[in-house]
Amino acid sequence: LESLKEDKMRALFMNECYTMDTDSERAYHSGLVSLGMHRRRALSPDSFDDLQVSIIGGGDGGTLREVLEYPVSKANLLELDKEVVEVCKRSLPTFSLGAFDDKRFNPIYGDAFKNITDIEENSQDLVFVDLNDMEAPSEESTVTGSRARHLLIETDRVLRENGVCAAYCGNYPRKYFSMFKKHFHQPTITVANPRDPSDEHGSAQEWLFASGFKV
Repeated sequence: LESLKEDKMRALFMNECYTMDTDSERAYHSGLVSLGMHRRRALSPDSFDDLQVSIIGGGDGGTLREVLEYPVSKANLLELDKEVVEVCKRSLPTFSLGAFDDKRFNPIYGDAFKNITDIEENSQDLVFVDLNDMEAPSEESTVTGSRARHLLIETDRVLRENGVCAAYCGNYPRKYFSMFKKHFHQPTITVANPRDPSDEHGSAQEWLFASGFKV
C-alpha cells in the first residue's frame, strides 16, 4: 500500500494498482452514494431516515464520508485490511474528513464475502459495493469472480424491502448489468461525471455504477 504525492495531488495504490486520487475521488464517491440514496428515497420517501447501511470495501473512507451526509444511524464498513483504513486516515485525510471517528461508523475487518453472512437478514436499507476488481488480492476477492453469486445472494438477503444495492462497475458494465438483473429489480447502469465531448484531451474521469433494488 502506497500513498504518493505529485505536486498537490495524492494518489492511492494497492497491489501496485492505481485506486484513487485526491483530484477525482469526490466525483466517484458522491456519484456512487447519491445514486443509491436517490433510488432508495424515491422507492420509500416516507421511511428515508434512520438508515442502516453496509459498505463492501471502501477502506479509503470516501464512500463512508458521503454516506454519513444522509440520515444514517449505522454504517458498516466491511474492509479486508485494517491497514488500508489506518493509512488512508493518516495520509489521505481529505477522503474521510473525520468519518472514521463518527460514532455511526462500524468497522468489520476481514473477508467481506464471509463477513456479510453475519449481518442480520432484512436489516439493511442500502449496500454499496466499493471494490475495484483490478486491485483485488485474488480472484476470489473480485465482484465478478467465482464468489460473485454468493456476494449478491447475501446482499439480497440482508437488504430490506425496497433496499438498494449500488456498485462500481469498473471496466465491466455489461457483466454487472447481467449480474444485477439476476438478483435485483430494475437494474441500471449510470454514468457519473460524464466526459465532455468538447474535451479533446479526455482529462475528466468517468465512472460507471450499477444499481438495483430488492422487492
